[in-house]
Amino acid sequence: GPSLSLFGKNSGLSDGFPAASACGGSEKAMRLGDILAVEDLRRAAKRRLPRLLFELIESGVESERGLLRNRAAFERHTLLPRYMVDVSRIDLATPLLGETHAAPFGVAPTGFAGLLRRDADFMLAKAAVAVGIPFILSGASVAAPEEIGPIGAGKAWYHFYPAMDRAITDDQLKRAWDSGFR
Repeated sequence: GPSLSLFGKNSGLSDGFPAASACGGSEKAMRLGDILAVEDLRRAAKRRLPRLLFELIESGVESERGLLRNRAAFERHTLLPRYMVDVSRIDLATPLLGETHAAPFGVAPTGFAGLLRRDADFMLAKAAVAVGIPFILSGASVAAPEEIGPIGAGKAWYHFYPAMDRAITDDQLKRAWDSGFR
């Protein structure tokens, strides 16, 4: 099947995940078609990414209590597949903050996405716009609001970190607003 590339064509890495035998195991290389659950994706990323980047994704702040609570909350729910049900007219459109979006979720702010794949914020913003869901650019992104804002078509949001200096915060918000962020 098609492979999942976390770095892009010019990274010097193969398109598929490295075989576990290259890391001391005996499993075959993991392909996108082999990923059936979030845990499969996590294991593939752990094999593929440099340790520092994987740990950045895998960890939470301080004692990681929020991360643990989030995982426990998700584990309390079970997705129940429904077979042989007509889904041709399903509408997930959801009003949020005065706009209707195609689904009740969006692309969350990930400040280091550009470290994982070149132009990641551009690709995520374009994909979100294409399917009609919100894109939220992190104030810690490697891409500037001026670069991403025009892609968001006035529907992208900006997640910022207030600075100690009010003038810096004001400048940050002005740049985001002038670039089309909400």
